[in-house]
Amino acid sequence: MSKNPKGQNLLIGAMVLLISNLIVKVIGAIYKIPLTNMLGTQGMAYFNAAYSFYVTIYLVSTAGIPVAISRMVATSEGQGKHRESKRILRVALILFSIVGFVAMAIMMLLAKFYATRVEIPDSYLSMYAIAPTLFFICISSTFRGYYQGKKNMTLSAIAQVIEALTKLIVGLAAVKLFISVFELRVTSAYAISGVTIGVVLSLAFALFYHFKESRGEDFDDEDDNSPLRSSKSILAELAMICVPIAVSSCVTGLTRFVDTSLIVSSLRDVGYIKDTAESLYGAFSSIVISLLDMPPSLITPLAISLLPNLAQYFAARDKEKAFGVIDSSFRIGALIAFPCTFGMACVSGGVIKTLFREEYIAGTQITNSEVCATALSIVSVSIFFLAMIAITNSILQAWHREVYPILSALCGIVVKCIIEYFLLRIPGMGINGASLSTVACHLTIIIMNFIFVIRFTGYVPKIGKLFMKPFIAAALCGLGALLTYRGIDIVTAEIISGRTQALVCLVPSVGVAVVIYVVALAVMKGLVREDIMMLPKGSKICRLLTKFKAM
Repeated sequence: MSKNPKGQNLLIGAMVLLISNLIVKVIGAIYKIPLTNMLGTQGMAYFNAAYSFYVTIYLVSTAGIPVAISRMVATSEGQGKHRESKRILRVALILFSIVGFVAMAIMMLLAKFYATRVEIPDSYLSMYAIAPTLFFICISSTFRGYYQGKKNMTLSAIAQVIEALTKLIVGLAAVKLFISVFELRVTSAYAISGVTIGVVLSLAFALFYHFKESRGEDFDDEDDNSPLRSSKSILAELAMICVPIAVSSCVTGLTRFVDTSLIVSSLRDVGYIKDTAESLYGAFSSIVISLLDMPPSLITPLAISLLPNLAQYFAARDKEKAFGVIDSSFRIGALIAFPCTFGMACVSGGVIKTLFREEYIAGTQITNSEVCATALSIVSVSIFFLAMIAITNSILQAWHREVYPILSALCGIVVKCIIEYFLLRIPGMGINGASLSTVACHLTIIIMNFIFVIRFTGYVPKIGKLFMKPFIAAALCGLGALLTYRGIDIVTAEIISGRTQALVCLVPSVGVAVVIYVVALAVMKGLVREDIMMLPKGSKICRLLTKFKAM
């Protein structure tokens, strides 16, 4: 038998990835915040233009890899076909090595054209520096998907920490060493090369991990007498699953592409000079979008862990268990996403002032924190939408309905393009137009996803039961954070200023918000026994919560 035949259950697998995601986000903040402070908004314009182009191609080439392999391996493992799982891995490695090489070549060939098209021509050097990442990440993602399908999230967790840590060390060291030696465009390229080096090291770890684990898996083959599928059949299924997911992810990734394409050109059309438009784009992409991306990463592990569990229940035609897992996923997702949404919206200015160095937008007397605070408050609504999109996408993918998230995402991106195009051209709207269009995009996607889930799975979410208690508790915690922050701000305004004052206001307000949220959930009995029981020591936690009448 294998060392871990049952793998990790939904919540344990999600917790493994959640812990690694938290570590990665902390490392990311340590990386992105000083990077922004050192390169400035104009230097970050080069960095983010290259990164947005990379992310678009990355999503096209790799988004479907772990999903497809995870689902296929989960199905094979659920049927005891261990030899078939290994063949899936071998076929996938060949296929996605080719895909990765092609993606790398495309990015390098189009780098100068794209940089010119988005009116940030000097960003092409950063695009060259990050392009090789596409080849190595395709191979690494293949191994991650294989072990996710076996309900083993350890490889994915450790690999992403390696990537983030290397990016931090190499990127910041490069900026420190070269910013006084080279132009900003060159320093940006050195900084972004840390991403490539991090992916190479994470692939090296994946190869070591697989070599170690595969020796134990040999025992699985002894009891496996099932006929092996042909490589051609496996290849066809991989393509059938990957292509819709890749297209869907490409369309979703285009939200960043739309911002890169429209913000600078639109702002220049209404009278902003080139440096001001680039600086505003740099502020929006490196501050507003960076902060928006942090909370949903707490839900991504849940969505990743959800897929192989649902795939097995779907293969076994056990809808009762599948619907129970979906219920738990939505409840836990709401418990995490709602307080992040309200908290970020209510104290956005304090978060920005605490984390980022304040500087004037080029050609203006307005600071980046003043410009970004309102934009962040607006776009914070998308935190909840993004969490639900991740979960509903996993449900549809597990139910072999990969094509429908494409339709949702296409409609969302069309809505974003139309709204952003017109809003950015309203004098005085500025980057708030990009925030409003982002919210409209995500709202469109989640409405359509819920419609598809109901139609194809028969699962109808009980909105009040799943979401109402976390919503009320989060609204109260957001209000508490806002009042606390404003009160301390008034008292300390004449004593301290700048980042110190923001930190002094922010820390107590977050503490008050957490206490209010926990107490409100306890009073409303917002925690469910079935969810807690899936955690390690779940029975003991339930007894403790029952003792304090919180369940």
